[in-house]
Amino acid sequence: MSKKPEPLSKGALILQEKPFAYIVQSKFIKERCDFCLSSGKLLKCSGCEFSHYCGVLCQRDAWAEHKYECLCMKKILPRTIPDAARIMAKIIWKLQYGGYLQKFYYSRNGYRKFNDLMPHLEDIKWDEHRMDHVQTLYAVLKDYLAPEHLPNQSEFLGIYGRLCINSFNILDDDLNSIGTGIYLASSILDHSCKPNAVATFEGPQLSIRLIEDIPELKWEDIRISYIELLDLPETRREQLRKCYYFDCECERCKDEKERATMVAMACPKENCDGQIDVLDEKCKECSTEIKEEHRQNFDDILDMTKTLLAEMQETRYIDMCRNLVKRQTNVLHEKNIWRLKTLDLAFEAAIDFEAWPEAVEYGKRFVKGLSHYTSSLNPLVGIDHLKLGKIYPHLNEFQTAIHHIREAGDVLKITHGDQSRLMRDFVRPLLRETQILLEESQRVKLPPPTEDDEEAEESGEQATA
Repeated sequence: MSKKPEPLSKGALILQEKPFAYIVQSKFIKERCDFCLSSGKLLKCSGCEFSHYCGVLCQRDAWAEHKYECLCMKKILPRTIPDAARIMAKIIWKLQYGGYLQKFYYSRNGYRKFNDLMPHLEDIKWDEHRMDHVQTLYAVLKDYLAPEHLPNQSEFLGIYGRLCINSFNILDDDLNSIGTGIYLASSILDHSCKPNAVATFEGPQLSIRLIEDIPELKWEDIRISYIELLDLPETRREQLRKCYYFDCECERCKDEKERATMVAMACPKENCDGQIDVLDEKCKECSTEIKEEHRQNFDDILDMTKTLLAEMQETRYIDMCRNLVKRQTNVLHEKNIWRLKTLDLAFEAAIDFEAWPEAVEYGKRFVKGLSHYTSSLNPLVGIDHLKLGKIYPHLNEFQTAIHHIREAGDVLKITHGDQSRLMRDFVRPLLRETQILLEESQRVKLPPPTEDDEEAEESGEQATA
């Protein structure tokens, strides 16, 4: 008699693994340990003068693989190579020293080897941009690698294809991308724009946890998201087709009602939350007439928003964000994704500028909209609640801060685990500190004594005498 499958609850850890190969992005090479990815005071490798480590232990543990990179980096000094070439080189070394035989398990009997990853050779051969990239990388690595380490072009293309399709962005605690890694067992997971699981990181270690209850663990039914979810379905599909060579047919991509909300106009009437389609003649909520000038203003503000957001990808300008949010008010609906992208950027800019009242206003509105389009158990929802929990004490609003920290904890203990570093080193300490601040603010302080009080005290002493 077969054993009945066990149901799994949201928050269940279903897979955890170390990377087959990984790198720190070059722009963070002086800020992140090349082995454990932690930040802080780092020591530079005296050999290649490129990689940095948080201590002798990490440098020693990294040496088995770094020794090949170290020699090659020294050979090309003072030049460096692109990140894509660096991780290709690491994969090549790994494969040539036994990596083809390594098994990464996703269940007791289920495992994947490197060659189990799909290379999509035919798709890549028809992809002009990627074929140009392959040729560039091959030329770079021909100078970088020792001749005996350089694969032939056919094998090189197979490695490149597996890297393109199966690599993960390694994220830090704030969900910023700091590295790239290949995870063999996790490559079994397919994509959905409405995932039931989420990938998170502690250093280079990848964890997959459920964000929905499931009746049993069937790997073919587990979905994570490969891409940014706060985009139009056609944008998501185009990105998936371009990067992963498949057409997404998930329920979100087919949801026309959600798409309409993503591009909705706001009602011109103040305080009306009506959602206006471009063809609507009146607001369905308040019956306000939608004039042509409102539609034209919507088109103009939308074009401006897209242009300015593209310009602020690298540098956030608080004044530009303020102006854009103001111009969008009563024009772009609060659930319009371009409104939300602006609020997200404005939130971060206000934090950078320490404009705390604006930061909490932008942050609250962004989190509300983000939760509408993604699961409330999206890690970014938790991180942004945590940011709000850090900001509110600057406004002496300790009770509200505690509310957001608890909201963050409710999300992050599911997505990252109750015993994760994020919960242990950030959420719980911040909650304790804020509770202490709240207690101190509520402590009753006795007013200073008046002259009448002093006279009464003296007469009381005389009576006692």
